[in-house]
Amino acid sequence: MTHRLGVFATAAGWVLADDDRLETFETRDRAVEAALRLAHIARWRGAEVEVVAQHHPGGPLNLVEQPPA
Repeated sequence: MTHRLGVFATAAGWVLADDDRLETFETRDRAVEAALRLAHIARWRGAEVEVVAQHHPGGPLNLVEQPPA
């Protein structure tokens, strides 16, 4: 089973969501950076992980490319 991290636009800012938490960031870039860090840790522990994010408020979710390891 793949663990999914999502970054969504809200009226309060950009939210990073997963199964256990919601965390709000001022910018999309910061939220995506945090999601990629969490994904890296989860992969290191052996999980399959996807990071999906909106590129703009109200937009569709798209898979975020992972940086090279």
